[in-house]
Amino acid sequence: MLFIAAPPLVRSIFRLPTPGGPTRAERHAARRRAARPTTPTTQEAGA
Repeated sequence: MLFIAAPPLVRSIFRLPTPGGPTRAERHAARRRAARPTTPTTQEAGA
């Protein structure tokens, strides 16, 4: 059981990326996009 759970456990302890997952830059860009406010601009509002 320990050998099956070891790889994910080691990745989480040392904060290693998941193989085949997004890169650090891609995760950072996604977080920035998610944190951006979603209020419409003046052009989108039709002003």
